[in-house]
Amino acid sequence: MGTSVYIFGAVVAIVAGTVQACTGFGMALVAAPCLLLVLEPTLVTPTLVTLSTLNTLLVAWHGRRHVQAALVLMLAAGGITGFPLGIWVLKTVDANVLKVCVGALSLIHISEPTRPY
Repeated sequence: MGTSVYIFGAVVAIVAGTVQACTGFGMALVAAPCLLLVLEPTLVTPTLVTLSTLNTLLVAWHGRRHVQAALVLMLAAGGITGFPLGIWVLKTVDANVLKVCVGALSLIHISEPTRPY
């Protein structure tokens, strides 16, 4: 990997981290399609999980007085349950198929009409 890949990755991580810090989600949604252009999914996925978790912990620490413990426990249980499935997908599915799937899911999410609350 050249220096340009590291610079590109850092810029993508900063932009995606800012999106997550402002909205509470979206780091992987912003970063994954960009990083998959230059890196393999087996490298992108754990990197984004780690960065997103660290970013979430920092934001949660800042707003810790407003955190609902029961909700956090339910979300953590879902993440822990889905983690082995994610590892299996990364090990068995072809990298090009994963790239197409991530791109398609990103477009579907972006083009989904917004619903008023």
